[in-house]
This record gives sequence, structure tokens and C-alpha cells, in this order.
Amino acid sequence: MNNKNIALRNAFLFVIMVAVFEAILLILPIELNTAMFMLLPSAATIITMLLTREAFQKEGWKSLGFGTFQGKSFMIGLLTPMLLIGISYAIVWTVGWGDLGVASENAGKGVELAIRFICILVAGSVTVVLGEELGWRGYLLPRLKSLGTSKALLWSSVIWGLFHLPIMIFTDLYHSEVNLYVYIPLFMLNVILAGMFIGFLRLKSNSIWPALIAHSAHNLAWSYGDLFTQNQSSIVNYMTGDAGILLIVGYALALLILFRRNKAMFTS
Repeated sequence: MNNKNIALRNAFLFVIMVAVFEAILLILPIELNTAMFMLLPSAATIITMLLTREAFQKEGWKSLGFGTFQGKSFMIGLLTPMLLIGISYAIVWTVGWGDLGVASENAGKGVELAIRFICILVAGSVTVVLGEELGWRGYLLPRLKSLGTSKALLWSSVIWGLFHLPIMIFTDLYHSEVNLYVYIPLFMLNVILAGMFIGFLRLKSNSIWPALIAHSAHNLAWSYGDLFTQNQSSIVNYMTGDAGILLIVGYALALLILFRRNKAMFTS
């Protein structure tokens, strides 16, 4: 079996592992929380690497991308989600779908909120976000690379999105307040575009660190956008936040810019 087929076989085994672990977690008679699901890709990575014996090879661990750090990709990963989500919430405040402000219990806590932002950004990157990214961009994406960069980015992002759907459909842990018939198509499109953006940074830098910070920055910017938006209309859920029309446009534009500047890489 050639290296391409081995990589694809290992990628397929990883996806099956994630699906099995997720199904088991959903049917167990236990109280669930979001962190349990976010750690599943890491668990699947470790088990897959043991089964394929990659865990006993230096190159197997090296392929996860922890050993390199590329500052430019890291900063793009940090700033882009914050900028896109920040602009989307600015539009929300401007058109009157919500008011800029904080709840009374957070009034006068600007410094505390800023410190909390930094702490959660760092801590989130190396805990629950790492739980996901170790699997999706650390393990899966490089093994799909033999399909070509664009296909690898697309398929890894589609699989990432599909992973979230059972959590949304069968539990109340994730976006339980929205109309799923409307939200799921928006969510999938956003996840595919955001996932391709994050994945590109991972492949461009050969490092998982830009993926970790981009994912964490997206989650935190969404959380703080919601925190600073009072009297929200229900339409806000479908325009911005974790996924929405404004973010779909934003991530599509970010990908277009990356494609124009790195056309050879996308077509490889």
C-alpha cells in the first residue's frame, strides 16, 4: 500500500472513531456537557495513532504540527476572526438589531472583562479547542492532503461541520434557541468556510498553533459580541454569532484573499 493510500486509510479510521465515540456519548445515560464532545477528536486521534502504530513513530507525532511556530499565520489566525465577528456585531448595532452595552452586573468591569478575554483566549486554546483541533487540523487534514489542498480543506471542514450536527439535533447544549431548519444550512456553510480558512493557515505554516488561536479567537469573539449586545432581535442568531450570514460573507472574502495570494498552493 502506497503512502497516499495509507494516509487516506488512517484518515478514514479516524473519522469512524470520532463517529463511534460521539454515538456512544449520545446514548450513555449520563449528564452531557459541551467539553465532552470537544475532547472526542483528540481521543480518536490517540486511539487511531495507536492502532496504526503512528504513535510509535517520531514522524507520527511530528505530523500533528506542534513542533513549528509561524508568527505571521498565528497573527492572521488571531486577528481575522475577531475582525470579522467585530464588524458583524457593529452592523447589528448600527441597523438596530441590538444595542451596544453590557448587562448591569458587568457595568464598570472593563478591565476585568479585558483580562478575562486574554485568559480565556489562552486557556481555551490549550484545553477544549485543542481537544478539537488536535483531531481536525492536527491529524485529519494532513492525511487528506494527498487529495490535493483544496479537496483536503473542503472535506476536513465538511466532516468538522457534520460532527456538530448530532450535538445540535439530539441535545440542548449547542444553539438550542434557534430554528434548526434555518440555522443548520447557515452553520454548515459557515463551518466549511471557516474550517477552510483555519485549515489553510495550518497547512501554510505547517503548524497547529494558528489553527488553535483562530478557533479560540472565533469562539471568544462570538461570546464577547453576544455579551456586549443587549436587547437582541432573534435575527441576530442568523446574522452573526457563531455562524450567520455576515460571517459567511466575511470568511468567504478572507478565503478569496488567501486564494489570490496563494493560488499555487490551493491548486496543488
